[in-house]
Amino acid sequence: MISRVVYTSTLVVTLLILGASSSPIITENKGAGFGYMGNHGPREWGKLSPEYSECAKGKLQSPLNILKNQVVRSKVFKPLIRNYVPVNATLLNNQFNVGIKYEGDAGSMEVNGKNYSLKQMHWHSPSEHRLNGVRLGASPMSK
Repeated sequence: MISRVVYTSTLVVTLLILGASSSPIITENKGAGFGYMGNHGPREWGKLSPEYSECAKGKLQSPLNILKNQVVRSKVFKPLIRNYVPVNATLLNNQFNVGIKYEGDAGSMEVNGKNYSLKQMHWHSPSEHRLNGVRLGASPMSK
């Protein structure tokens, strides 16, 4: 377990360094530009593009502020089952995050009996979410 944490931490730091470097990495910029403040902030996401219209309808969505003193542990959630396998991948600079797109079957994760295939991972820096009002340096997202 500790080796996975060390591996993941090393990977995140490496990606953030590479993402900040001046050497080109594959760049993809799909969709309307968005941000975290002002005219492109979360309250405006649903208006930025028709493909973002669902953002205007939700009440409990990104970005989140997790308040530790209000967290309730669920007794019905089953443990996460991860089955990741090594595959080739491409490092992406999406201009608003750094990501990895996997080539082929990178494995899956089972959440409460539902299987999710791992297609890509990306990191937002600074974190999109907050913990007790504090925005962390980065947060991972997978799809």
